[in-house]
Amino acid sequence: MITALVFLNFNWVIFGKDPDADVFLSSFFLLPSAVDPVPIILWTLKQELLFYAIFGLAIIWPTAGMVVVLAWAVSSPFIPSGDSVLLSWLFHPQNIEFGFGIVSAYLFVKHKISAPKALLVACIGFIAFGVCGAVARGSGMPVVLEVTLLGLFGLFTIYGIACAGLKLPRAVIFVGTASYSIYLIHTFFISAFNKVIFKFAPALPGALSLAILAISAALCGCVYYLMFERPIENWRKNRVITKPAQP
Repeated sequence: MITALVFLNFNWVIFGKDPDADVFLSSFFLLPSAVDPVPIILWTLKQELLFYAIFGLAIIWPTAGMVVVLAWAVSSPFIPSGDSVLLSWLFHPQNIEFGFGIVSAYLFVKHKISAPKALLVACIGFIAFGVCGAVARGSGMPVVLEVTLLGLFGLFTIYGIACAGLKLPRAVIFVGTASYSIYLIHTFFISAFNKVIFKFAPALPGALSLAILAISAALCGCVYYLMFERPIENWRKNRVITKPAQP
């Protein structure tokens, strides 16, 4: 909500875009809508909220609920939504990725593999994920095939890394902790810094520009995490989560 309010304010004050009720409802309450939220990346949170609501069935009725969740995730790419905003939200093609996430968690808990095998699986998954993404962007791969392959290769990558038991430097762990903040705001800062580079250094090599944009956006995301997400998360842990009474 804070992110939505910050960027809606940017749109209003900096870019002169008048507040719109549909955009506000889409951004602040994450309701299904025909208009894009601000920032646009918030559309993924709409799918996450839907997943959490459906996954609640697996908590109430473990076996039957999990069958429903997996059936929903697997079938989503194949159910046509037409022009229906509600159906495109309920059965978005990328909902299948939640299913792959559940499978990767299950495999990690029930079927761990040795570290050498895990690193091999992770490397294969990571390389295949990158190749698949490049091919999909370059050749217009069908959406169903794209989300299925990316979900599968993402499963390999995450499962392998989790089983490998790698010990990472604190700086890497911090960036991972801040990754959600980076994800939420990176598009805005990439766009802003790209305009700055284009204006003041248009002859800069493309690879160098990309590196500058990626690093700058990640740093801004880390600052955003320190300013907003971490204080709110600490408040939630201290005030909202009830600690068990000491005997």
